[in-house]
Amino acid sequence: MSSVRLRILQEAVVRLNDSRPPEIPEFKLMDALPTPDDDHPACVIYPGKEGVEPASNRASPLSQRTLRAICEVRVAGDNPIVTADSILVWITSKLNGVRLSTVADPRLSQEILEKDITWKIAQRNKPFMAVFVELEIPYTTKSSDQELVS
Repeated sequence: MSSVRLRILQEAVVRLNDSRPPEIPEFKLMDALPTPDDDHPACVIYPGKEGVEPASNRASPLSQRTLRAICEVRVAGDNPIVTADSILVWITSKLNGVRLSTVADPRLSQEILEKDITWKIAQRNKPFMAVFVELEIPYTTKSSDQELVS
């Protein structure tokens, strides 16, 4: 079994790839950062930072976790901002305000919130842009076992 965190990220990838139009690249769970030399556009999702607190009181067997997941979009070529912007619109339409239902008890799941977007541009052998969308994903696990919701 995998952690609830990993299952959340896997479900986010499934949602991002569901009914994806051809101009939107496939999203993947990150195993390596896309580089300027890779095929572009490239889109990955990975865990950023995570906060952990007792769910209600110190005696509670549950922990309330807040995952800050990063959707990273890398685009190269002519007019990368237009391509990146259309991918960001897709990310928002597929994840912002959505409850991930297959990984957690519906009573414990909360909606995903888009928190920040950071744009970075570089000039290499062609224009290159990286955009980072930070998503806040609250969820609950058993305090002693991150593979269990409750």
